[in-house]
Amino acid sequence: MLNSDDDHSAFGYDGETLMPEREVNAGYAVAARPLRQCVDNRADSTEIRSSERTAATEFDAVDQNFQVDPYPVYAQLREHTPIFYNEETRSRVVTRYHDIVECLKRSDLISHDQFWDEPVSRHDRSDRRQAYVVNAFSHMMMYKDGQPHARMRKQSNRTFTPPQVKARQPEIERICRTLLEECRERGRFDDAHDFAQPLPSIVIADYLGLPQQDRQWIRALADRFAVVFEPLLSDPERTEILTSTVPLVDYLFELIDTRRRQPGDDFVSLLVAIRQEDGGMTDVELCANLMHLLVAGNETTTNLLEHMIVQLTRFPEMRADIESDPEKIRAFMEETLRYEAPIQIIARKTTDEVTLYDQQILPGSLVAFVLGSGNRDEARFPDPDTFDPTRADKAHLSFASGAHFCLGAPLARLQGNLSV
Repeated sequence: MLNSDDDHSAFGYDGETLMPEREVNAGYAVAARPLRQCVDNRADSTEIRSSERTAATEFDAVDQNFQVDPYPVYAQLREHTPIFYNEETRSRVVTRYHDIVECLKRSDLISHDQFWDEPVSRHDRSDRRQAYVVNAFSHMMMYKDGQPHARMRKQSNRTFTPPQVKARQPEIERICRTLLEECRERGRFDDAHDFAQPLPSIVIADYLGLPQQDRQWIRALADRFAVVFEPLLSDPERTEILTSTVPLVDYLFELIDTRRRQPGDDFVSLLVAIRQEDGGMTDVELCANLMHLLVAGNETTTNLLEHMIVQLTRFPEMRADIESDPEKIRAFMEETLRYEAPIQIIARKTTDEVTLYDQQILPGSLVAFVLGSGNRDEARFPDPDTFDPTRADKAHLSFASGAHFCLGAPLARLQGNLSV
C-alpha cells in the first residue's frame, strides 16, 4: 500500500496500488434522458392556469431548447412555483434569490454534509474499489459543516491569500500568450477547445505543482469523475467511472507523500507543511480537496471564460469599450457571472424542519438551489435578462454564499480578468 501516515486500507481498498496508464480515454458521455419536474404543493393560494402550470413545472431539462436558454422556464418557476419537488432526484428545488441566500446562511438548518445523499453515494458498497474512491472523496471540504469545515477552510485560506493569488498573474499572462500564439501558428482559434478549456487546467496544475508528463491523464480522469454527480447516471456508468478513478486516488496520495519528503512552493507542499506545523488536514482530507480543486477549478473557470467570450461576440461595442478602458473588465466579468452562472445548481441537506411558502421540508431532505435562476430574479435585479455591466448591484450567487463561498473565486476572477 501507499507509504504515508494514514491507513488508506480503512477506506475500503487494500489491493495493489494502481499507478496510472499514461493514455486515458476522456470521451465519456452520459446518455441524455428526460427529466420531469413536478410540484407536490402550490407555492401560494393563487390558482395557476393549466398552461402556466405545465410551462413552469413540467419541462425536459435535457431538452435542447432548455439547454440553450433555461431562463424563461426559471422565470415561470420563480413566479408560480418558487419551490417544488423533483421526483427523479428526490429533492426540493429553490429558485428565488432571497430564498437561496437566506437558506445558505442558515448553517443550523441547511447542511453541506450531504455527500451520502449525492448520486455518487449510490454505488456498489461490496465493490472495494468503488468504496475506496467514494469514502476518500467524502472528505471534501465542500461537504463539511461547523468545526471540520472551519478547520479545513482556515488551512486552505492560507494558500489562497490575495498576495499568493496575485503572484500568479505573470505566469497566467504567460500561459494566455502561449495559448494564443499556438492558435496563430495553427491558423485557427476555437475559443473553448484552444483557450477556455486548457487555461484553467494549466493554471490549477501549476498551482498544485503537477509534473508535465502527468497532466493530460490527470485532467482526463478528473473530468470523467465530475460526471459521477449526474443524478440520472445509470449504475453501470457510475461503476465504470468510480473504478476508473482508483488510479487517480492512488496518485494523489503518492503526490502528498512525495511533497512531504520533497517540498516545493506549490499548494500541496504548503498544505502538507501546515499539517506538520499545527495539525492540518489528514492525508485523506488533502486527497479529497485536491480532487475538488481539479474538478471544480477547471469547470467553473472554463464556463466563465466561455461565457465572457460569448458576450464579447454579442456586444462588439463592449469589447471596444474595454480595450479603451481596461478598468471596465472587472464590471464586465461580474455581469457575465450574474448573467450566466458557471454552475447552475448546488445541493444541500436539511438538518431540521424548514418551512418555505407553507411547505414543510423535513430534516434530512435534499434541497437544490438554482443559482442561475437566482441571478435572474427580477425581485433582486432590475431588468435581469438584459446584459448590463454598468448595473450597480453585482451581488450575484455564482460563487455561492455564506461560509461555503467559493475558495477559488479570486483565482477564477484573476483568470477572467487577464483573459479579455
